[in-house]
Amino acid sequence: MYFKEHPFFAKHPDALRLHFYEDEFEVVNPLGSKRNKHKVCAIYYTVGNIDVKYRSQLKHIHLALLVKHSMFKQHMDIILKPLLDELKLLSTDGFDLKFSDETFKVFAALASISGDNLSAHMIGGFTMSFNSGRICRYCMATHSSKNEFFCEDKFILRTSAVHKYHLDSIKENPNNTAIYGVERICPFDELSYFDVTKGSPPDLMHDLLEGVIPLVVKLVLCKAHRDKHMTIQEVNAELSQFSIGQNDRANKPSQLSEKILHNSNISGSASQKWCLFRILPFLIAQRIPPCSKYWNVCLLCREITDIVN
Repeated sequence: MYFKEHPFFAKHPDALRLHFYEDEFEVVNPLGSKRNKHKVCAIYYTVGNIDVKYRSQLKHIHLALLVKHSMFKQHMDIILKPLLDELKLLSTDGFDLKFSDETFKVFAALASISGDNLSAHMIGGFTMSFNSGRICRYCMATHSSKNEFFCEDKFILRTSAVHKYHLDSIKENPNNTAIYGVERICPFDELSYFDVTKGSPPDLMHDLLEGVIPLVVKLVLCKAHRDKHMTIQEVNAELSQFSIGQNDRANKPSQLSEKILHNSNISGSASQKWCLFRILPFLIAQRIPPCSKYWNVCLLCREITDIVN
């Protein structure tokens, strides 16, 4: 639906769809006060026109920008300007692609830019606070209301018109930032076809693989342990004997610590957590009573991830 209604792609359905992804990483492992000193910000992109089975391959993920994170936060508009200028040219002038004896004019445009919630709010121009005030870039939910309502129709969604009103309001009075949860205009809104309320989708790796999924797995294991259906040691024994497929051998989950029964989180990379979630029924389902509510929650989570993927 978004593609069909997009100001650019509706007119150029064969144009290249560029999906950007922003992430930060440490090039060293500093401790204490030196932490974040050497953090680097990277913006990658992939072409959405290629088949889905190729998009996750590293050879199809390209680097568009690499900059020190502290500089990116302070001078984002200046740093992004060359990138924005190139995106404008790709959508207006395009480039020539020669194939055999023919030359084709190819256009391209930014379809989306994603990242973890903190980075997405930083680039989108929203307030970067999730403990108070307006915490969402998709709706006007507050930190308190998210615990009271659970349906979309209970919240006011951020639309192009609503967002424009908020930007105009903070220009007139900067104190309105706290009211609307908006600090400034998104640099990518400089592109005539881009809309930050639609072009900044959730990031599955952070929200699901490193967010909801390990939390659900932890709660299921804790509940199974407390109800004496299966101990953490027994889960580890099943895990050590489980035969991992060829595609997941590099992402085999590590042994679980009994600390998760208290306040510790499940350790491992996003790929390891995703692998553990998928093989969990093979490890513990035979020991869990079919009527268990916590297991039904896990099964519902699996259905949701199947739909999302």
